[in-house]
Amino acid sequence: KDLVTVAVTKKYLYATQWHIYEVRHSSVVTALTTLPSVMSGINSRIEWLKINEGWWLNQQRSTTLFASDGPSSWPRSDLANLLGQLEMDSSRVLDSSFSSNGLVFDVRKVGQPIYFHSASTPSWKVNGALGPTPFGHHLYKLVPTKTHVDVVLAQVRLPKNSISRIRQYDQSISFHVSRLGVPVLVKISYFNRWHAVGATGPFRVSPNLMVVIPTLHDVKLVYGSSPAVWWGNLVTDITVFGLLIAVWRRRRWRRPNTFTSSAKY
Repeated sequence: KDLVTVAVTKKYLYATQWHIYEVRHSSVVTALTTLPSVMSGINSRIEWLKINEGWWLNQQRSTTLFASDGPSSWPRSDLANLLGQLEMDSSRVLDSSFSSNGLVFDVRKVGQPIYFHSASTPSWKVNGALGPTPFGHHLYKLVPTKTHVDVVLAQVRLPKNSISRIRQYDQSISFHVSRLGVPVLVKISYFNRWHAVGATGPFRVSPNLMVVIPTLHDVKLVYGSSPAVWWGNLVTDITVFGLLIAVWRRRRWRRPNTFTSSAKY
């Protein structure tokens, strides 16, 4: 079996009982087989969750991961913007959602053109429609040939990369790679306090993991504060301290002189 029970939470009257499993034969660091696809127009955690729901819940999900950011060499897609426009076009589109390979939608009528705006040239393929074809400045057209249309992300294959000497600690993880420049998946939840040594990144990818691009054969990720965060915290502390001093001095100046007031009488 691939799953081993690690723990089970206590069962209360109204509480949900959780079962925690360990996945056997699953390395915490693995080589990617395709380049991640950067999702343009993702501005919040809710939007990030929305695009990853369809990918995660599909058992036949694509090997292409969604990324919130990445190098300019990574493929980019404006699927979040496209989905928003499809959801607003209820006169032509019945239903639309993200999928494991991109997104899918159903149309009311075959052959009726669908127009959408995109800041970048679409790099994805479409099954069940003709296009996308340019129709103006940042304007594109899709002509459905079927009632069900599947938008598929472009897949860029990567060369084989071997990962070895994985060492994991409480606040760091290190490993050795056979190839430089080939992205590596680190199966740890993304957070901006992770910093890579010997690699660029980390970049957040589906569902909420990290990808780094090795620049050295020995890579290390460390969880902690960066110099920028340290200086930012220091400036914040100094500012707050200065405001407290200013408020204290202002209150002191406004305090009435008790001796002078009583001397008048």
